Amino acid sequence: DGAFQKLLTQHGSMKDTEEDSEGSPAAATPKIAKSKTAKDKELGRLVTTETKESGSVKSGVLLTYLKAMQSVPTAAFVVIMFGLTQLIAVMSEWWLAYWADETESSEEGHGTDFYLGLYVAIAMSTGITTFLRQLGVLSLSLAASEKLHDQMWEAVLRCPLSFFQSTPVGRVTARFARDVDTIDQTLADTVTRSLTTSSTAFVSLIIIAVIAPWFAVGLIPLLYMYYRIMQVYRCSSRELKRLHAVTGSPIYANFSETLMGLDSIRAYGAGRQFWHKCHGLVNTSSRAYFPLKMLERWVALRLEMVANIITMVVCILCVVQRGSSSAGLAGLIIYRSVSITSILGFMVRATIESENQLTAVERIMEYIKSLPAEAPRVTSADGELSSDWPTKGEIEFENLTVTYRSGLEPALQDVSALVRGGERVGVVGRTGAGKSTLMTALFRLVEPSSGCIRIDGVDTATLGLHVLRSRLGIVPQDPVLFSGSVRFNLEPLAEGGAEVSSNDARLVEAIEQVGLKESVKLDDNVAEYGSNFSAGQRQLMCMVRCILQKPRVLVLDEATSSVDYVTDSMIQTTIRTAFGPCTVLTIAHRLNTIADSNRIMCFDAGRIQDFDSPLSLLEKPGSIYYELVNEMGQDAADGIKKAAQMVAVPLS
Repeated sequence: DGAFQKLLTQHGSMKDTEEDSEGSPAAATPKIAKSKTAKDKELGRLVTTETKESGSVKSGVLLTYLKAMQSVPTAAFVVIMFGLTQLIAVMSEWWLAYWADETESSEEGHGTDFYLGLYVAIAMSTGITTFLRQLGVLSLSLAASEKLHDQMWEAVLRCPLSFFQSTPVGRVTARFARDVDTIDQTLADTVTRSLTTSSTAFVSLIIIAVIAPWFAVGLIPLLYMYYRIMQVYRCSSRELKRLHAVTGSPIYANFSETLMGLDSIRAYGAGRQFWHKCHGLVNTSSRAYFPLKMLERWVALRLEMVANIITMVVCILCVVQRGSSSAGLAGLIIYRSVSITSILGFMVRATIESENQLTAVERIMEYIKSLPAEAPRVTSADGELSSDWPTKGEIEFENLTVTYRSGLEPALQDVSALVRGGERVGVVGRTGAGKSTLMTALFRLVEPSSGCIRIDGVDTATLGLHVLRSRLGIVPQDPVLFSGSVRFNLEPLAEGGAEVSSNDARLVEAIEQVGLKESVKLDDNVAEYGSNFSAGQRQLMCMVRCILQKPRVLVLDEATSSVDYVTDSMIQTTIRTAFGPCTVLTIAHRLNTIADSNRIMCFDAGRIQDFDSPLSLLEKPGSIYYELVNEMGQDAADGIKKAAQMVAVPLS
């Protein structure tokens, strides 16, 4: 019931991958398993719980990392350089031993310059092979990091809307920031140190055992002690590393959310509250980080003790057996035994740290292999469409039911309606009625649970997402602008590069249509998220995109919610003129903006309650539209009724 156990319980949603070694601390730790009740609660969560693997890092993780390096010749070159480096290192030590024996010999041999020159040549060879080895490792590491990053990036971009609704942005940021940084900066170096120290320790033990066979008998229990210490450290540090990664994600999420809501935080004087929240998240993460550092000190002390025992035993045996070996070989054994004191410690720590850092690859693989994906961008049905599809813009909703996630109530239920080509339809309803869900289903941001949507008789479910979305136009409630120029943001998908436009005069004309000609120039810089433009200006720039696109189906989702009434009136005129032949679906809270629509679609609890002309609905006291209009006040209601009376007869 201690603090660490509470931390494990709170953040211990895990998937078992391998049984831990018997008797290890990880094996003694209770596994956190979800009951049926917990699973039911998970379905109702707005934000999903982050999972954490347990047990040993699977061999497939290392294999994936190695495959991502892609270059077999470079990998073979690195292996050869590893072998040459160790061989040359042994040669240099053997040469020193030989030099010492020759110096003691009474026979005249080569001069000091000969021995020293050859030793320097061998040492320089070691430096060259080490440099070439590190160059190869760096090349492989960068290739692996780039490939894993690109695969994860592609997986995230292909995720459906539901993933981003239930996953904090900080959790995704943590994988792209901390985990990719681990692969970029430290993983390759740690793996290299692990291989280097392991091979050096192995060679040292072989040399000692060959020169002094009697030492091999006492070496077995000492190596067993190393193994037991390594097992305890390996299991504990691995789980602490995973726990530290999981507890770190909320810090990124809180930081991102704080930046996005900075204006509101300052306006309400809630800075202290968010400071305390951040302080608590950092403390929670530190509760996993500090035990990890203490564990490193624990293992370092015990490894030093065992290594010192090895050195002491070797020195004693060399003195006892001084008559059976030369001074040079005795010096070589003692040198290797002294160096092995630090080498074995580094080997254990580097090997364990390599496994710990492979959890970064493990977390990235989770996104690459486990994230849900949208429907294909391209399908065979795309080729059967004409280049100007849709030509009429007729939309048919047939028994459409949409559920955001399994276990939740449907947001739309059995919706059936026909929107004729060129018709202007307003969509109204109270909050949560299903208005925006209808639009997300039209663009297939959420796939229907049942039913279908047809545009000009073509079932949209059979089309690739790229074709479907590129043929429809939308002005969203939350407009999106990218860093770059205004020209790029007006035609972000223009062929030939970011700054290429088909016709600047055409762009200027479109800007003038929405009233931005005086305040916005094509070469003006757009900051990240369009923060140097007002919300209204961003919406108007999205309107310009649609004017340039000339779609046959246009969706306006609260397109004028952030502009004044004068600009709103001008935009409504632009919609009537620039999008005259288009089918226009308008979601609106400002009911005056849809008063002159051909028909009004009224939603209530995910169903269409009414679908008729504005005038007919205003003469129907029980309709949603009637109630919403009358809630605006007498003057506003009279204005909407006059506009409705002026609407032309609905299309036949």
